[in-house]
Amino acid sequence: MDVLGISWVGSRTERFDDMARLLGGVMGLPTHVDDEMSAGFDLPNGDEFELFSDRDEESAHLTSGPIVGFFVSDMNVARGELEASGLVRFFGATVKGEGGWSWAHFRAPDGNIYEITSGPHPTLGSI
Repeated sequence: MDVLGISWVGSRTERFDDMARLLGGVMGLPTHVDDEMSAGFDLPNGDEFELFSDRDEESAHLTSGPIVGFFVSDMNVARGELEASGLVRFFGATVKGEGGWSWAHFRAPDGNIYEITSGPHPTLGSI
């Protein structure tokens, strides 16, 4: 498996509005998704910080604090190797998003939740 970098970090919080103001207003990160339940912030190198409200049912499994997304060159190979290791448990199928992105969340041996992600990252490459 080729891990090319960390391209995504996500956090679920009860202080969604305050965190959105901190990231977008105070830190000045451009927003590409902004609704009542989630907000996505772009960093200059192409990475993303995504914020989820604790009321967002789709992110209810994100319970261990900030989630780190490992950018991989091949989603199917990476997921297969992780599953074969017997060390992780995935939360459902791999999600296919817009623009060629895909991701899958898993619980690691340390009890925390992580993600593997793949797509057209501007500095880390592409699938």
